[in-house]
Amino acid sequence: MDQDFKESEREMIAALLADRFDMSAEETGSLIRKADEKVDDTEQYFPFTRDINLHMSGDERIHIIEMLWSVAYADGTLDPYEDALIRQIAGLIHVTDRDRMQARKRALAKRGLD
Repeated sequence: MDQDFKESEREMIAALLADRFDMSAEETGSLIRKADEKVDDTEQYFPFTRDINLHMSGDERIHIIEMLWSVAYADGTLDPYEDALIRQIAGLIHVTDRDRMQARKRALAKRGLD
């Protein structure tokens, strides 16, 4: 998100995917590689956020935002670009400011940073 994709962030993504979707390390690695390729092919969020809106409930969308906060804080700091991107994505997937901030608090608490 902040153009400096650290290994701690990649590891957090893998852990979140494995936990949320009951995936193996091999499956998460493959999915992350595919996602890297897709991101390289587009600079727009709409195709991704549209799919989230079409296929996920409100609670699932809030959980996605919580996962994004976890990734943003994986390196111990929140970059302003990460904060802005999460705010933008939350708006695109219809997560309220209140729910976005509660998701942030939960993500911080899980990391012991609250």
